[in-house]
Amino acid sequence: MWLWSARRGFDSLLSPFGEDEKMIKIELRRLKLSDAEALREVAKDKEVTEKLEGFPYPYKLSDAKSYIEESENNPNKYEFAILSGGKLVGAIVLENPDESKKSYEVGYFVSKDNWGKGIATEALKEIVKLGFNKLKIERIWGGVDNDNKASARVLENAGFGLEKELKDSSIYGRIK
Repeated sequence: MWLWSARRGFDSLLSPFGEDEKMIKIELRRLKLSDAEALREVAKDKEVTEKLEGFPYPYKLSDAKSYIEESENNPNKYEFAILSGGKLVGAIVLENPDESKKSYEVGYFVSKDNWGKGIATEALKEIVKLGFNKLKIERIWGGVDNDNKASARVLENAGFGLEKELKDSSIYGRIK
């Protein structure tokens, strides 16, 4: 289990010197079947899942259960719940390794009410540490639709660089 916390200051008008700060904590833990209802709650919002490959809309409880069961049974998939304040607010995964298992794709999403709080960026930083330090992965990459600027910023803020621009999407990567 990984625990992360970081400080994010209030608006400079409220805290001109950054003295007043609020603490955001996230926890990453393996996604489990008992998370299905909470996962469905997050993923039932069309705006959350419309850019995610393989997520149907509307997202049903049976979809969440199938997704979690597939993750649990796939030895090449490392799926984690993102928790904030003890509540599941999203998920992050390392999946689709190359043949050598040295390069993995990353995917993530967080609930709409948690957008813009740095949660996805910090979850991504933590899963990168896991991938590089524990799993001995050498490269992690993520693809984003070109109109999904927020997800591109998450990747950039976690140290990923633009590798390739395609017609409708872009590939970002990070090497150990």
